Amino acid sequence: MPVIRCTTKLLAAIDDLPVATPADASSPIGDWYGHLFTVERRKAILFISERTLFVCLALGVTKSDYRRIVPFFLDLLTRTLGQEGFNEEKTDWLLSLHKNMAIGRTHNRSTLGSLNNRIGDAKYLIEYDGGLDHCDVPALVHRLNETPMGPIKYSNGLVQMKRMAAIGMGTRD
Repeated sequence: MPVIRCTTKLLAAIDDLPVATPADASSPIGDWYGHLFTVERRKAILFISERTLFVCLALGVTKSDYRRIVPFFLDLLTRTLGQEGFNEEKTDWLLSLHKNMAIGRTHNRSTLGSLNNRIGDAKYLIEYDGGLDHCDVPALVHRLNETPMGPIKYSNGLVQMKRMAAIGMGTRD
């Protein structure tokens, strides 16, 4: 069972309460870390996969959008996978790993560091593109997912997520 590991700020903003989860409860792609932050006085949420560092980003959200964080996350993940070129079969397989998701507190400092780096990158790229009104969100997410990261040996989140999907489904990509 995968866990959405929320920062304190995100936990305070949602209705779901964290539950104790066993250490071996995660899925093959690991848990997801999420954080609520602001960009140009608008709320945004960024999720990052613990093992692949694949990013899902929602900009300009309201509390009613993310009050129930699991359905919000699953919808965002579905849209992000589609925008990143995952076919329906791989998307369905990845979503099948996320049944009965739990909510928990963050605990992996390396993943938290990667999450914070991606938030900084997102804020910079939004400003570089001329602000939220001129930002192409799918292109921004693609840029974040194509940026190499040290914790995954300078690979990127998109390559790692595609690799995990191919391994999990027993196919070659």
